Amino acid sequence: MKYLKSSLLHSLVGIFLLSCGSDDADVSEDTFTNSNVVSEIVVNVSQSAAVVTWLVADNESTWTVEYGESGFTEGTGTSGTDADNLGPFGVSKISGLSAGTTYDVYITVEGSSETAVASFTTLGTNESVFSIHLEESDCTVDIQSSLGVTSSYSESVDGTTRTISINDIPSHRVGTFPTDTDRRIGNPNSISEQSNSYSTTTVPTLANSTTSAQGWVNGVLFSGVGIEVYTAESFTGFTGETNRDWNRNALQSVDDLGLDCNNAHVQPTGQYHYHGVPSAYGADLQANGSEMVKIGYAADGFPFYYLYYENDNGSIEQAEASYELKDGERGGDGLTAPSGAYDGEYFQDYEYVAGSGDLDECNGRFGPTPEMPEGEYYYVVTADFPSFPLCFSGTPDDSFRFGPG
Repeated sequence: MKYLKSSLLHSLVGIFLLSCGSDDADVSEDTFTNSNVVSEIVVNVSQSAAVVTWLVADNESTWTVEYGESGFTEGTGTSGTDADNLGPFGVSKISGLSAGTTYDVYITVEGSSETAVASFTTLGTNESVFSIHLEESDCTVDIQSSLGVTSSYSESVDGTTRTISINDIPSHRVGTFPTDTDRRIGNPNSISEQSNSYSTTTVPTLANSTTSAQGWVNGVLFSGVGIEVYTAESFTGFTGETNRDWNRNALQSVDDLGLDCNNAHVQPTGQYHYHGVPSAYGADLQANGSEMVKIGYAADGFPFYYLYYENDNGSIEQAEASYELKDGERGGDGLTAPSGAYDGEYFQDYEYVAGSGDLDECNGRFGPTPEMPEGEYYYVVTADFPSFPLCFSGTPDDSFRFGPG
């Protein structure tokens, strides 16, 4: 995600732009034919559409927009939708574009020759913004030494109840936090010791229906850290109204949420938590695919295994989830709901396709494990979407219930 220089443009339309679609292109001032008319332009693009936003010099001006493939002669292009004048900035939506194509757009004050021009390129067909960190060497901070606090995971069993206590200080190396201190990009928070306790059953059973993991801590790993696959970020239009039907995926390259090599970051409370594969922890465990490695428990009591499973032939292989990007475009207007192609920026861009991978809708399967050679149900943390389960196959304990974050 590229961020522009103008703090005014960010404060007024930043949320709007970052939520409209798939990518945005920024344009430096030296491409403008008249910087007295427009001082900044952002073009938010999908495969077949673009939302052009510009910072204006005159709030009262009326604007026209003309666009065409790169190199077209001004006056021979296509007129854009009416340019909305929204106080200090203007917005125009352009549709019917071709994927992977570069366009020029001219923004003109009506009744004058004052014009600004910018270029943008639409997304290519089936271009995904999914992103996950798998290189453990990118994490260099020994957080236990830095804080003078030892990572803690403990459990006790009473009857069929397992009680787990953690302090959310990871036993493995982490990235540098805060990742950015100006609170505009990345993660501005520092890791601090917590005190959390959870209960789950030692005899989990499959429920009649699945339970969405949204609003829950998914589970706890032996590293002393909890999992929150869903984020608190949702689509927000320029008016500030949030559409919670569209929840932003943490594992994407559009917005920098400050994830480290463990696909984890830090809450404002100081709580370090995972959104995806904990790569440094896997490296510490030498979970290299030679055997299945158990790494923790989900909220319903079923175990988590790291990346690998035993197939029907008795061989160990890396598991693939059964989620795919939806075809087509989201259908939103870019103002009240996201526009653009289903590219993975939002959880709702994906759909479960039975049989397309190795796992079920909740990233689980039944089969032999080192702990249960006769077979058991278990979850696998995967290197593809969604990495951690989006749902529970069993019944999660209420001690794991939590607002998404």
